[in-house]
Amino acid sequence: MNLSKRYPKIDVLYTLGILLVLFGHSHSSDWNTFEGTILQSAIEFVYTFHMPLFFFIAGYLFINSKSIERIGYGKWIKEKSIKLLTPYFILSIVALIPKYYVEYHAFVKIDYIIKTIFNPRAGVWGHFWFIPVLLLCYAMFGVWKVFVTETNKYLMIFIVTVLSIIGYFIPVSIQWLGIKDLLNSCIFFCVGMIVKTLDLKKRRVPAVIKFGIGIIISITIFQNVPKNKSSLLIIALIMIYSCWQLAGKIGKSKFALWISMHNFTIYIYSWPFQAIMMAICDKIQMKWYVTSFLMFVIGLFGPICLIYIYEKFDRIHNRAFDLILGVK
Repeated sequence: MNLSKRYPKIDVLYTLGILLVLFGHSHSSDWNTFEGTILQSAIEFVYTFHMPLFFFIAGYLFINSKSIERIGYGKWIKEKSIKLLTPYFILSIVALIPKYYVEYHAFVKIDYIIKTIFNPRAGVWGHFWFIPVLLLCYAMFGVWKVFVTETNKYLMIFIVTVLSIIGYFIPVSIQWLGIKDLLNSCIFFCVGMIVKTLDLKKRRVPAVIKFGIGIIISITIFQNVPKNKSSLLIIALIMIYSCWQLAGKIGKSKFALWISMHNFTIYIYSWPFQAIMMAICDKIQMKWYVTSFLMFVIGLFGPICLIYIYEKFDRIHNRAFDLILGVK
């Protein structure tokens, strides 16, 4: 791999995003055990921007990609679908029956299976909603990009951004096929495209100060302004900007590079490890702060060990295992 073609900022953003996801999922299944604590406030704050950050990254990398022009839209979206949906369906199928039996003490009913397939947030792994929604985002913007040229790029980005803003504020509550999440996420995909296209490099104020100011403003809005679509959008955009500034300050990092290269694997396999740890901690009634710490640690190092073991056994490497494990 030619590392010179990578974006160090994006590697850091992926790392920040993954760590935020792990933190957001590191808590007991019973929110009453930590209600009113700093953990609850921190998780609720992180939830306002950690997934928008991933859509921002996707848009940033998408706008200058030549894959569609090189292999065609059909083959491109087919490859995206196979890569994203293979681990999504495999892990969901493996956990479907055990999860249903634990929750309902019965065999799986057909209506539950249908709901699991067509309503991403109601799936076996609820946080996997991101995967089909990202795929839908790629499918839509991929069609859009077919009509983008160097002469009309700015106009096309402007049009799709305006449409995404309108979509964000449309009062839609449809969870089926991830429609609501798609409408809420496209705007951040567009912001990523805008940042990459404009390539802003002004640095009159140190990045650390910008990051600190962004954090302060975001927390102030989160604590003192009613949580509605507008305030949540503002917080998400400010925090994406803050993370962007922090990423620029950190620069190249071997740790960030490694995490970035394996971000999808860590994302999809963190929750199985965390779910097991959560069940153990809940069973023995562990203190909320111990549960949170242990879930975060196992959520990070569980997938890392899985990746390390797989990389050591060259003989079992094949496309099927690569897809199931989310290997790039």
